[in-house]
Amino acid sequence: VLGALLAMRVKELRAPDRNGRPTFWRGPRDGFAYVLGQRQVRLVIGITAVVATIGFNFHVLVPVLAADTLHAGPEVFGLLSASFGAGALAGALTTAALSRASFRRLLIGTTGFGLLLLVLAPVRTDWAAAALLFAIGVCFIFWTSNSQAILQLTTPDALRGRVLGLYLFAFAGLAPAGALFTGWLADVGGTELAFAVAGTASLLASVLAVTDLRGDAFREWRARQIAVVEQTPLP
Repeated sequence: VLGALLAMRVKELRAPDRNGRPTFWRGPRDGFAYVLGQRQVRLVIGITAVVATIGFNFHVLVPVLAADTLHAGPEVFGLLSASFGAGALAGALTTAALSRASFRRLLIGTTGFGLLLLVLAPVRTDWAAAALLFAIGVCFIFWTSNSQAILQLTTPDALRGRVLGLYLFAFAGLAPAGALFTGWLADVGGTELAFAVAGTASLLASVLAVTDLRGDAFREWRARQIAVVEQTPLP
């Protein structure tokens, strides 16, 4: 980050047109209004809120997975954590090699994330859990990188900070509530129940997003067909 800041050409920076200086209340209000009015942005933040709160609580579950489910020590915990990190690195390199962000890749990431969590739930061997966590790390980066890129590239300059603030609140600000919920699930049904609920919630968020997008696409297609019919002269 420091290197990127030093490399910025200050003379080429320009102040965005903010349409007046935002106040304490106006700033968040304008951000919320923009998010609610933009379908794609609304879906990105909605998916993030669900998946990050219920699905992504590895700081709570991986230690329990190693100690209570796999009955292993710190070596296995280190292996599981490193596997997820290696998967995240592989996902980051893959994402960097792609030309642009897309909602399709975002949904691939969240869908794969949810499916792999469901597969991980009943696993009782160290290396199988490590392999799955590697794949989960790849999907995690596909989801987060495409989410952030979509928001940064589609949001107007004057609102980008506020929209990303809402995104970060959905991603990290809801984490304490998610950690409490995940810890309760692990206490009731072990990591199997916690991972199963996390995977189901992630898949449900993806399905709802796809349904919403398909419905919007169908309405646009229907409107085009009606327009064509209305413009076609009668015989």
